[in-house]
Amino acid sequence: MRGRRLIVLGAALGLFFWIADSILEALVIQKNTLTMQFLHPTTSELWHRSSSLLLFVLFGIYGQRLLGRLRRAEEESAHREKYFRSLLENLHEDIFVIDRHYSVVDVNRNVLHTLGRSRDEILGRPCYEISHGFEEPCDRKGEDCRLQEAFRSGEVQVCRHLHRRGNGSETWVDLIFSPLRDETGEVRYVIEAARDVSHLIQATEEARASETRFQAIFQYANDAIFI
Repeated sequence: MRGRRLIVLGAALGLFFWIADSILEALVIQKNTLTMQFLHPTTSELWHRSSSLLLFVLFGIYGQRLLGRLRRAEEESAHREKYFRSLLENLHEDIFVIDRHYSVVDVNRNVLHTLGRSRDEILGRPCYEISHGFEEPCDRKGEDCRLQEAFRSGEVQVCRHLHRRGNGSETWVDLIFSPLRDETGEVRYVIEAARDVSHLIQATEEARASETRFQAIFQYANDAIFI
């Protein structure tokens, strides 16, 4: 019964029209008694009322089907949103969803942990303010930012940035900008995935320092042998 409310409503409106038309014919036009008008209308009146009743019922059926489609679309949308949220939360990188105006519209739990902030303190604020503490986009500060290029080209972009953590320290991160398109194919948002690579950079610097020391020792040894 719950799923047929509009059909029942259409039938009720059709019946109401039948009664109202009978009252109009009997009391205003005075063609016959109310009982006769309601139970024994003329052929033309019967056709008119029956057609109206059928139209009300058909509109009710159409409306019920349309409402069913809207509900299914809402359920599918909620399911996709839940699935998307699950993906974000289970990724180990810091994930930002950013719009064309640099505003952060969503983040995963890793970002909250890294920055030491609540979701409400992050959403709606510019990404360059959240990640760098800048008052303007980081590409205007000399940073190699590929966010807007991802919007323009619709292709994945990568770069490396120095981001600020919640405790005030800074860390090197590799950034992957992945365009997120809507139903029309337009890039509506860009998903920024930030992976901490400070340990890799530190290891590379230590390896270079070791190589430099080794070369210095080797050169010193050669000089000593030559002497």
